[in-house]
Amino acid sequence: MPIKYRVTHNLGALMNQLNSGPNSKQLAYIMRAKAAPIIEVAQQRSLDRFNQHPVKREINAGSSASNISQSLGYGNLRAFLGFSPDFDPIEPILNKFKDEIHFLVRKINNNGRYRITTFIVSRDEIINDTAGALDWIDKSWVDMVENGFSNFGPKSRFKYSSSGSKLGANSQSGTGIQRTGSAIHTLSPTDFVTGLIEKLKKDLFSGLSN
Repeated sequence: MPIKYRVTHNLGALMNQLNSGPNSKQLAYIMRAKAAPIIEVAQQRSLDRFNQHPVKREINAGSSASNISQSLGYGNLRAFLGFSPDFDPIEPILNKFKDEIHFLVRKINNNGRYRITTFIVSRDEIINDTAGALDWIDKSWVDMVENGFSNFGPKSRFKYSSSGSKLGANSQSGTGIQRTGSAIHTLSPTDFVTGLIEKLKKDLFSGLSN
């Protein structure tokens, strides 16, 4: 969904002249030139936050990494979700945050008010792109991480061995959904892409409204 920002410049007596005819286009170009580096910086900050996020780092670190996201009472997030060893669940999300942020500049009136509309990654896009990444459920694993869950149901009762093959529900070796007997270790709701997107919005608003 587009995010709209208004940028106002007080040019006094020159405003009517600057906002008429070809001068209006020139001023729009100036506004674009001002906005572009602000947007670029905001996007880079968002990428830096994503790369440092505990959920991303924990999943990339493999099934034996510590639970730095603090999303579990114990265990490991990648193993808990049951990703196969050779699968990269982070790449499609990273690509969304890397996508160029397009924007439009439009004049609102002749008093120097311009609207900058940016088009950034949405949570819905990421949820759609991460649905079906787990072969035991069609739901997005990002949605599961952010909302938490404690009851997988019968389809979840397996684990992956180090080679990626499935093991029984009560197996104590390999990686995958972590169970002790019939108990399931609860995954607590953990902020991930929603918080990153909100911070990107705030950075864009702060930069473009000055």
